[in-house]
Order: sequence, then structure tokens, then C-alpha cells
Amino acid sequence: MLMSLLNHFENLLDPKNHAGAKTPANDSATRPVTMASQVHLTIHYRQVGSTIELREPTVLAGAVGDHVTIPWVVIPGYVLTEITGFTAFFPAESGPVYCEYSPQIAGPVIVYHRDTQGRLLEPPEVLTGDINADFEAYALADNVDQVVGDAVQTGQFTGHSQTIRFTYQLNALEAGTPPDQTEYIEVLVPKSVYLDPTATSPLADVLPAHTFWRVYTLMRETVTNQVWLNLGGSQWITADQTQRRHTMAFLHGPDQLALPSLHFAQTNTPMRAVGIATGGSDGVTLWSAPYGHINGTRLGSGSRLKITSKADLDDGSSWYQLKSGDYVMAQYVEL
Repeated sequence: MLMSLLNHFENLLDPKNHAGAKTPANDSATRPVTMASQVHLTIHYRQVGSTIELREPTVLAGAVGDHVTIPWVVIPGYVLTEITGFTAFFPAESGPVYCEYSPQIAGPVIVYHRDTQGRLLEPPEVLTGDINADFEAYALADNVDQVVGDAVQTGQFTGHSQTIRFTYQLNALEAGTPPDQTEYIEVLVPKSVYLDPTATSPLADVLPAHTFWRVYTLMRETVTNQVWLNLGGSQWITADQTQRRHTMAFLHGPDQLALPSLHFAQTNTPMRAVGIATGGSDGVTLWSAPYGHINGTRLGSGSRLKITSKADLDDGSSWYQLKSGDYVMAQYVEL
């Protein structure tokens, strides 16, 4: 509506639409312009149906018949809907022109802060203001150096809602020390399970409340401080709504948790080599002996290993003995 209104008045101002028209301006070249021949136009900026002035009026002065250039003004919170007294040329007598504005509510601006995995770092921020007013959206103060793109985004409030997005490249996870393997955690409420801490959606199955689990790996998000627990394999849960337990209520005693005693004939071959652990994100398990007791710590992937011997068992498995005396399965070591 506003654009059609302005286009109409621009057509009136176009000299081509007045070619050949005899106006006092045609004679202005043959007569001098004096102060007495000047007229004034006062441009008022008012709210529709009211005498409220939304800003100071503008006064234009010119000779009768001269072209008039009316300054169109953008007023935050209002849109121009009507012009009364419009003229393309200075009239013979001074008079007013009324630019009338209607109040309009601006649509909100929603600001999202997400990491590169699509996870929200904070609840969405809502910016509000007057229509046509400028706005600025800022990246999180603690993560300005991690923003992908501009840390400040600007725009103007309109009649429609708008969305601003900030994306952050985070050093998301750091390893922690998991509980001792003689301890458990109890899940206090039904818990969603994820393939890994960076997954954006959970698996279909949910862990039942009041079940007990061992924790094999612990990771912490460096920005949100969210702690993740690995319950074995690709099963990760958040640490909230869990409780550390020294015993498991469903067992009669800790002896029932001992691994079965396995005896396989083995052939030991002395060797000297350096290998690299390749156990993926979960790392590599350390054993006291082939199929012996699991030590409490795990080696991270990429760790350098000093190998002193190799054990080949008659079940087809191969093991490397490290300089520390611990064993690792050969399939998780690259020589």
C-alpha cells in the first residue's frame, strides 16, 4: 500500500507528466523571484486520526510554480499510510501537507546460538523493538573467538518475524577420569541413550530408571560443562539424574562380578617394537594378562606403545605385552 502511494506521488512529480502545462513556473525565467513571491509549505508528520506530531514539521520555501521535493521520513513504530494536501509544485498560497502514519507492531527477531553439531548452547534470545528501528544481535561473550562468521549481526525490525543464527566451532570434549571399575552409577530416571556425545538425537531405546551400570569413559563439554558417561560400546548418557554407587543392590556380593576364568594355551614370542593404539573414541583396554583382569585405566587412541612380547592363544587371539607389563589385544594396535 505504501509503495503504491509513493509511486502515485512520484508520477505527479515527474516533469514528463506535465510537459506543455502552463504554470507560473513557465514564466519564472522572465521575472525575478523576490521574498514577497516566495511561499512556504509546512510538512507535518502525524498519527492517523490525531493531531499528535510524531516529529518536528519540516518547512519548505520556494517560488510559486517551482517543483516541490517532499522529504519522506521513516519513523520507528509507524508506517506511512496517507498524505493529505500533496502538491507537485509550490502553490500560490502557503499551506500545510500532512503525512499521516499508522502505528504498527514489529515482528520479533529470534537469535539462535548453536555449535557446528546443531546443538543449542543457550535458550533462543528474542529481540523486540519498533518497526523500522535498527537492531543488533551479538554472539555469546564467552565464545566470541569461536564464532563462524561475524560476531555482530545487524538489521531492521519489520512487520514479519526474523531469525538470526550464530554458529560456534567448539573444542567440545575433554576426557575425564571414570569411576573405579568396582563402582556403579544408578540411573534415577528413564534416560535417553546416544551413539556419542556429539550426536544430535537419541537412540530409540531408553534406559529404565533405577538400573545400575558401569562407567568406562567420562567426557566433559568444555563450554556447557555437560558430563557424558560411556556405559560400554556406543552407549552414552548425560551424567545428570544419575547417582554414584559403591555396591549394586541386585547382586549378593562383588564376587559375582568377577570375569570367568579362561585358560588357553599360548605361545610367547619376545619382540621389541613401537605401536600406535587404534581403539577409536573409547580407547584401548589394558589387561593384567590375556583374558585376565581389566585395569582401571584405558589408553587413548594414538598413544605410543612399547611392546616387549607377543602372545598367540589357541583360541586364535593375539596379544601384545607392553613394557609396563600390561597386555592389549593385537587387533587394536598398529605397528
